[in-house]
Amino acid sequence: MPTILIADDEAHIVELVRLTLEDGRVRVVEAYDGATALARAEALHPDLILLDIHLPDVSGLEVCARLRERGGPAAKIVMLTAAAQEADVAPTI
Repeated sequence: MPTILIADDEAHIVELVRLTLEDGRVRVVEAYDGATALARAEALHPDLILLDIHLPDVSGLEVCARLRERGGPAAKIVMLTAAAQEADVAPTI
C-alpha cells in the first residue's frame, strides 16, 4: 500500500490533506515538526512526502536537504506551504 507522509505544524492543514487523500488504497502518516518528519520518513520510507517549509525545530527545507544528503528515502517530496512571497523561495534545495 502506498504511504504518504504529511508534515505540517498546523493540525487543520494536516486534517484537510489527510481527509482529501486517505482511502483504503493509501496509508497516510502525520508529523507536526521537522524532527518527527525526518524520523518517520527514514523509518517508513513513504512514497510521497507533503512537506511544509515552516516546521518547528527543523525547517521543511532542512528536512528535505537532510533526506537527500542521507540518500533515502527515495520519496517524491512536494513542498506544501502558504509561503508565497518572493523572499520565501529558496534559490536551491
